[in-house]
Amino acid sequence: MISVVKHVADVPTVREWGTLIGRSESSLYTLCEINGVAAKAILDLARLLRVNKYSKSSNRLDGLASADPRTVERLLRRAGLTEGVVHDHSVTDLLARQRLIGDDRLLRRIAVLLL
Repeated sequence: MISVVKHVADVPTVREWGTLIGRSESSLYTLCEINGVAAKAILDLARLLRVNKYSKSSNRLDGLASADPRTVERLLRRAGLTEGVVHDHSVTDLLARQRLIGDDRLLRRIAVLLL
């Protein structure tokens, strides 16, 4: 997940995430399942954290590969960020507000890796 957050470009699919880190798509799904999280949910959280880190623009589409505003809105709704602004939050605040991952222990581990 951290590789997606730190990557220069958006990584919109689990398949592209696997390519980025040299793993198969199926192995990522399995690894995430073993850890009790959906691969797409953790990927979407990583994408939002990446936008939070790199996008200083008020345009919430910046930093996401999708040019379709409906796709971005769906992602933000799934994440619980209905106001549509990602970059105005600290990492800690974004992790607390998001609704993609409910495991507090996992969120604390992510926070430690990012801070």
